[in-house]
Amino acid sequence: MPPRPPQIHQAVYYCEPEEIIRFSDQLDFLRTLLQVAGAPVDGLTAAAIREIYQLRQADRAWLVEAGRSLSILLKDDYDRLRIILSQIYL
Repeated sequence: MPPRPPQIHQAVYYCEPEEIIRFSDQLDFLRTLLQVAGAPVDGLTAAAIREIYQLRQADRAWLVEAGRSLSILLKDDYDRLRIILSQIYL
């Protein structure tokens, strides 16, 4: 069994960039992220998109798709969508 990556906080472990890129191929994680309680979710969502975009070497097609996914998930909350998008600023 390979060694576990270092633990960051409780059940949160460090991921290698390749793992993050693979994980973010599907944008389903955005729905889960937007539903987290007790955290600054809008800023966290924007930061995750920014960081993944950088890991993906400025893959504009991925960024556009992430924006489209957010617009679908937040179709009834335009103000929240606008706030998240404004915090992505690349």
